Amino acid sequence: MHGSLGLGILMGYIGGWALSGLPVGTAWRLMIGLGAVPPAVVLLVMPCMPESPRFLLGAGRADEAERVLYRIYAPAEAAAALQEMQEEAAKHAGAGSGAGLLTTARLVLCAPAPRTRQLAHAALMTAFLQQASGVEAATYYTPEVMEAAGVEDEASLQLATIAMGAVKVSVIGVAAAVVDRCGRKPLLVASNAGIAAAQLLLSASFASGGMLWAALAGQCLFMATFSAGVGPCTWLLIPESFPLAARGVGVGIATFINRMAAGGIALVFSSLNRTLTPAGTFLFFAMCAAGAAAYTSACVVETKGLS
Repeated sequence: MHGSLGLGILMGYIGGWALSGLPVGTAWRLMIGLGAVPPAVVLLVMPCMPESPRFLLGAGRADEAERVLYRIYAPAEAAAALQEMQEEAAKHAGAGSGAGLLTTARLVLCAPAPRTRQLAHAALMTAFLQQASGVEAATYYTPEVMEAAGVEDEASLQLATIAMGAVKVSVIGVAAAVVDRCGRKPLLVASNAGIAAAQLLLSASFASGGMLWAALAGQCLFMATFSAGVGPCTWLLIPESFPLAARGVGVGIATFINRMAAGGIALVFSSLNRTLTPAGTFLFFAMCAAGAAAYTSACVVETKGLS
């Protein structure tokens, strides 16, 4: 999922650069129109997508779940996966598909077992902390950050923005290759520490009056470290932290918290810049990222191979 988001952002940057030579009134209309193409493609291919086997089992449609598993896995893997899902569904019988939304949400937030409750609360906090480092601001305001740091030529600004997007996408592939060897928690801790260092570089760049190398290094380091851990691992850890009966609602609550945090930070970024100055704003985000690293190290449970 994070790879798709990163690729979409990069395509948007490239599209803006490709249309930059057109009149402004034409360019922005084309940019908005091109944004309709990916959703249209998704709508076209969605009829070909199978339903989740776990959902089908929870809804009592075991035959359909079996057909989906045998469609996407080798026979031996499909049989093993089906047996595991059936055992898990039986274990959580009574708290699953028959439960109301509020009952399931209560299972997410107030699980009776302390371990389950710790996992759920850590997952929800991880969803919030992913945005607390200021990634939405760093992504949306890359041109403004580069301009404030001393990059003034329009073409250079656009190329720098594309370079940031390319760094973000390329590192996602590295994360995908190592996440099952290293685990989710170590990558989250290291990623948040790297984000804190990147935000400190950006803060130093602005405090010095436009240290260009620090701004470029900080922005590249931010994109790389975010995409190596906090970006993809957050969305691996969250579903793995909830029991099957509450997984859908748990992921939904976590996504709501994540997107509300993202929207809130994007909305207040300009105000923070005016109030704290850019140097103070990025110092604040560095402190948030350092706090996220400490919280993850102390409170998040490793889920690799456990769910």
